[in-house]
Amino acid sequence: MHFLSFISPSLPMNQINACFIGGLLFLQLAGHAASPNDQIVKFCRDNIGKQVGNGQCTEVARYALKSAGAKSRQKNPDFPAKGDYVWGKSIACLETTGRGLKETGNRRDIQPGDIIQFRDVRIKGRKPGGRGYYTKSFKHHTAVVSEVENRGRVVKVYHQNTGGRKLVVEHSLNLDDLKAGWMRFYRALE
Repeated sequence: MHFLSFISPSLPMNQINACFIGGLLFLQLAGHAASPNDQIVKFCRDNIGKQVGNGQCTEVARYALKSAGAKSRQKNPDFPAKGDYVWGKSIACLETTGRGLKETGNRRDIQPGDIIQFRDVRIKGRKPGGRGYYTKSFKHHTAVVSEVENRGRVVKVYHQNTGGRKLVVEHSLNLDDLKAGWMRFYRALE
């Protein structure tokens, strides 16, 4: 007895194959829901060039967490000081010291959708191609990781309220170029 004998013999084989393949695809997709980090990245990507909330930098992360069904930062106490927002599980921290760059955790664990909290940050390095230098400063800032390159040495971020604009933009940051301050990387909690 053929394993498809329960199907009407009047159905053409190509329709049977299409139904079978469609069913398999449905089962595979149904079992693979987007992770909170995937949903956070999608929210940010969908809002490039737009103002999120009141245009403050924290609004991108706050609304992205909400869209992903993740816990907001309001559930977490500030650390290490008031105003240093905690956005979820700590993944890594990069901070400058008198001896250079100190890394807590592993920057290779940073993923798209992770949230960065900045404090007194100055990043300075050579421009891509080696023509001149660039400098970026963030006194108190929040951003969302969009991509991770070169084993965590470079991150692309979505953020707003930077450069005098309250619109979501994407920038690239070379973490090895951190000259002052600290950057803490957090993973959303469900």
